[in-house]
Amino acid sequence: MSYDPLIEAAEARHKVLLAELGALEKVISGHARPVGNPLLPRWTEEEVATLEALWSHGVSAKQIAGRLHRTASAVASM
Repeated sequence: MSYDPLIEAAEARHKVLLAELGALEKVISGHARPVGNPLLPRWTEEEVATLEALWSHGVSAKQIAGRLHRTASAVASM
């Protein structure tokens, strides 16, 4: 069994997450309007609350996405 498709899927999801996190960060910080944003329905209220808490403590969307990427890379190398 080849893990290449799994790694590619994880990398693709990472790119999507980074874009979504960046968009959510703008909405939550008041720099974008949530009305009509197609990304918001994909996130639960609990997830958004967690992200708000992280951002209020200075953690950026890029830092969160970087952590997700490192975790995915570590799992892929197992």
